[in-house]
Amino acid sequence: MNIKSASLLIFFLLIFDNVYSFDYEYVGVLKFSNSQLVSYRLSFKIENGKISGYSITDIHGENETKNLIIGSYNSNTNVLFIKEGDLVYTKSKIVQTDFCSLQFKTTVNLNKNQNIKSDFNSFFNNKEKCIDGKVILSTEVKAEKKLSKFDKKIDSSKKIDDDVKEEINLVKMLNELKLNVLRKDETTSVLVKSKEVKLIIFDSAKEDNDKIDLSLNGKKLLENYTVLNKPKELIISLKDKINDIKVTALNNGDMYQNTSKIVLVYDGKEIEMLTNLSVNESTTIKLINQ
Repeated sequence: MNIKSASLLIFFLLIFDNVYSFDYEYVGVLKFSNSQLVSYRLSFKIENGKISGYSITDIHGENETKNLIIGSYNSNTNVLFIKEGDLVYTKSKIVQTDFCSLQFKTTVNLNKNQNIKSDFNSFFNNKEKCIDGKVILSTEVKAEKKLSKFDKKIDSSKKIDDDVKEEINLVKMLNELKLNVLRKDETTSVLVKSKEVKLIIFDSAKEDNDKIDLSLNGKKLLENYTVLNKPKELIISLKDKINDIKVTALNNGDMYQNTSKIVLVYDGKEIEMLTNLSVNESTTIKLINQ
């Protein structure tokens, strides 16, 4: 998502005094102590009062980062505790093993889809304090309903040009936030413990003759490969500390953009990604062996 789109989304969310649940899925913003706003997503399940799931910070931004989360929820007192744990991936250019991990405790009735508004703290792995701020979240269902109504108002407005109406589709924008999109000249870094990973690549939509090169540390794994609906599985050995998997689009396909669904399987985890490239553009998945 570009800066204009991200700003638009945050602006409308703040207008509604809600910022995003599914069972359970919340989307919204982090407001840091320096007043900076960053998009934020929580997706989790609750089993016997224990929470497991993930968070995504700076969705579609240059510092997009995904962490596993743990926590607890007491359905009698409605006390919710969330704590970020292991890093899943980051698109930040500053790659380190000691990121700030956010945590907060608040009272909220999840069964009634109440908004989450709470102060948060964050800490490094050595327990040293990082930055503080506020987390402002609302259920995705609420956001979709509100944004859908707002889309209809935009469409019926005579004061907004038709080309602008086409660009400002807030529900579509919200849906796009769910995707981990790999864009040109972007590096997505993943910390990996195992010496071997599985990479699955396929076309998740209609086959449209997308052709790619796929390489590991400069060595071609796939050359002039046509991406099909049938998944192509590769077992990749990580012999180096830093392992760069590079995807290069060789054409724009029959439906304009070159897109491939990539699933990375490692350490008992899965990351789903979607390339979005034009001819001769590349994106990199950096696997850092711990």
